[in-house]
Formats: sequence, C-alpha cells, structure tokens
Amino acid sequence: MKRFGMWMASFFLSVFVLSVPILAGAALTPESQTGYGGANWLRTIDDPSEWSGDTNKGFDIIHAYQGYSGSNYYFLVEMQSGINKNHFADSYVLHVGSLTFTAYLSFSGNDPVWSHSPSLPSGAAFESDGKFLEWKLSAATIGSNSTWWIETYDGATLVDTTAHASVATPIPNAAWLLGTGLIGLIGLKRRRAVKA
Repeated sequence: MKRFGMWMASFFLSVFVLSVPILAGAALTPESQTGYGGANWLRTIDDPSEWSGDTNKGFDIIHAYQGYSGSNYYFLVEMQSGINKNHFADSYVLHVGSLTFTAYLSFSGNDPVWSHSPSLPSGAAFESDGKFLEWKLSAATIGSNSTWWIETYDGATLVDTTAHASVATPIPNAAWLLGTGLIGLIGLKRRRAVKA
C-alpha cells in the first residue's frame, strides 16, 4: 500500500508539472528574445545565403522564427544587420499559405515609416527593432494555412527568401495530461498483472 501511495504522489506531481502552460508568458517580442530557438519559438528557418549587393546587408535574412503564445502566432525575421536609411529593403513580405502580409519601409529623415498592404487584420500587429521584424497574427487569421516563408524586395526585385516551413502549433496541455494518465494506468495494470 505504501508503494501505491508513492506512485500516486509521483503521478499527481507529474500531472501538476505538465499542466503548467508550456508556452506561458508575455507575447513574443524581439527585445525579449536573447537565445533564439528557446521554448517559445517552435520553428526556426536558417538562411545561410549571402546577398553581396548591400555591404551592410539590410536586405539579407539570417534567420526566421515562428512561435505560438495564447491564441496568436508570431513570425520574427532577423536581418544580417540593423535596418537604417542607407541600408534597407523596400519591402519585407510574410507569406502564410495563401495569405501575404507586406511591410513597406521608407524614411522621413532618420525615422522609419512603415505601411502595410493589405492592412493588418484586426488583432494583428507588426513591430520593428534594429535588425528584427515581427508579425503577430491570430490563429483565426492563419486558419488552415500550413506553410510560411519570408522575402525581402528591392522595388519589385526579389532579393532574399527563406525556405518554406510548416506552421508549428504546440501540443495542447490536455494532450500531455491525457498521455500521463494513460501511462499511469498502464503501469497500474502491469503491476496488478505481476501480482496475480
């Protein structure tokens, strides 16, 4: 009976640990990401190609990240260097399946001016910080679209693009809880079979 009590205690402890939200925390922002590929980021696309036309590489994509938090998807792109008025792409384009979100960049003096086509849907957001650009889109906006990639353009000329990747969604906590419960029941059944 003592062993059964120990087993039940460990079972409930594992259920508690696994029921804590896996992707808990604030929305993903470039400022909060220091290690990249951390727990909040579900998919990373590396882009090893170099574009030699811009010495400060304002066009060149290094990495792209896709994450999920709450009911929102986050798409972050890291450029080779900071985007400034001398080194920038005319547009940065996020594709999610058949959906396209284009961020156009111009400058008023030293200040970046962003515009979007089409306009970002309700609940969506875009932000830029140095060499990072990030789109936030709701799960309802993404729908059943299953692939994503990011491109940079100089006018109408495609300069750089990432590979296509599948949109990753985390395993719901309920699935972890169910799996733990099933493992526990199998262990209990085996234990009873051994005693018989």
